[in-house]
Amino acid sequence: MRYKYADQLAAGRDTEDRFSAWLRGHGRHVRAATLEEQYSGIDMWVSEHDGGRLASVEVKDDRVSVTSGRAFIETVSSVAKGSDGWALTCSAEWLAVVSGDVVYWLRPGEVRARVAEWSARCREVTTQNDSGNTRGVLVPLGEIEALAEAVCLLPSTREHAAGLHDLRLLAPLSDVVSGGV
Repeated sequence: MRYKYADQLAAGRDTEDRFSAWLRGHGRHVRAATLEEQYSGIDMWVSEHDGGRLASVEVKDDRVSVTSGRAFIETVSSVAKGSDGWALTCSAEWLAVVSGDVVYWLRPGEVRARVAEWSARCREVTTQNDSGNTRGVLVPLGEIEALAEAVCLLPSTREHAAGLHDLRLLAPLSDVVSGGV
């Protein structure tokens, strides 16, 4: 399957917007990252309250994982250039992997620590889009969940007007966005 980069970017922005709205609905303050910060793997900054400690977050939208049951963990962002993927370069404190309406709160260092293991035993795939190819491993969502410090449920687009829901929090949300975990 060949992806269109512009479509992927738009889908990712939609997910970031929904994620930001969910955080705000839980009383958190959210500030978008600057363009320079985005290049270093930070999509937003989140704090418990106005003026509170900011935690950096990178959001990864993985819509295919909803039906495949596996998360795409990018190890090479450009096959042609041989550049490392987000799993190896993320500089944010938190990595929020969004699979449909489920958010897995991960520590990037924990993801990096498992890349070699996953690469050895999980299926490696190359994805094509109109700006080049990326490579990664398909990791079962159960392993992503086990690694997550928190798992939350975003409201679906239809549910958004009706309110916000939590699936499960392994740690209080205040700990997750304030760096206490």
